[in-house]
Amino acid sequence: MKIGFLGNANNYPFTLARALKSKGHSVVFLVDSDSPLNRPESRYPEITVPYPDWIVDFQGISLWDSTPGDGLLEQALHILRSCDAVVLNEFAPSVSDWIGKPAFALLTGTDLEILADLQYLDFAYPLPRFHLRQLFRRSQWTARRLQIRSREQLRAKIDRQRSGIRKAAGLSYFPRGLLKNGDRLLDEIGAPPAHRVFFMLSDIERYDYAPYPANNKLRILNVARITWKKPREHFICELDYKGTDVLIRGLGLFIRNNLGAPALDIRLVRKGADIEATEQLIREEGFENSVTWLEAMSQTELYEEYKSADIVTEHFGEGSIGMGTLDAMATGRPVITRCSPEVLKRELGEESPICHAATAQEICDQLTRLSASREIREKIGMDSRRYVEQYFSPERAADLVLEKLQHAA
Repeated sequence: MKIGFLGNANNYPFTLARALKSKGHSVVFLVDSDSPLNRPESRYPEITVPYPDWIVDFQGISLWDSTPGDGLLEQALHILRSCDAVVLNEFAPSVSDWIGKPAFALLTGTDLEILADLQYLDFAYPLPRFHLRQLFRRSQWTARRLQIRSREQLRAKIDRQRSGIRKAAGLSYFPRGLLKNGDRLLDEIGAPPAHRVFFMLSDIERYDYAPYPANNKLRILNVARITWKKPREHFICELDYKGTDVLIRGLGLFIRNNLGAPALDIRLVRKGADIEATEQLIREEGFENSVTWLEAMSQTELYEEYKSADIVTEHFGEGSIGMGTLDAMATGRPVITRCSPEVLKRELGEESPICHAATAQEICDQLTRLSASREIREKIGMDSRRYVEQYFSPERAADLVLEKLQHAA
């Protein structure tokens, strides 16, 4: 089967493409972004530019703003129309009808909860309200006409995105009950429940199990972006709120309540919208001397951080576990995060080894348990590796995608 890919948020689809290739399928992968996070060479050092034949660079294409007849878009569509089926991510569901092939919508957050949400219209182009005396001002009517035209253009793009999701032969999103807004949108769009599957990918081939470290201090690596304040100036989906404030308060609570516990070496990545507010909160909690700020890093550098960590933390907002949780688990590290354990058990049939915490007190409790015993941390790490191998491998995801596409092709 020849399968085309378009859209590559955080190289998530590329990991799936590699798994499909390893199963003997022909894959053509279109790279549509100039962001390093969305380009294969940033995650896989063995992938270099110029790309091998099965990867085509369309850097500079704008799927959201292009229309049929645009040169780069037509070249991309021509390639994808030569495939038996396609896998679409980010902006790509909006061009699904123009491709005309059985599609799998690999949804990762923004592609559903922003690009397919009609509420985004009112955020991006709110219609101005006039006072009575303004009704006769030409400038006001001109501005209103421009606003209405912009809304109509955005509405057409959102409608195309929703159509691509609704007509997909299969789609992957988080399990029902985990993200209320995502469930609302999929129901509103009319995506058939039978087409929906759940999988996440841990790159277990790249992230090997690593022996547990021997640190003088208990090293805690937080892998999530530092974004937690509401409301925001930008329209972002619930997955983008990481609850960093809950983590900081939980760390402060642990330090105050466990004076005999090992000293902490807390490592935070300087990436996100609320760095200054987080620095202030850390000062208020009184442990700024225990914090090391890291700059944004490559996936290879991040793997080294996983290996040297005793404990990894991720998000504590509404939502689901992320790739950071799974990659840390693949490395063999215990992870404290908010994970909706009852939903994961319902979907996968097994208790998760993830150390669930949703409040500052629960974070404190998990840290108290884990800090007391290296053996406990190491066992949870080994259980975590087995768990992701069984339920979150790229090969398992590839089988679920193939089942949907082969049925439709």
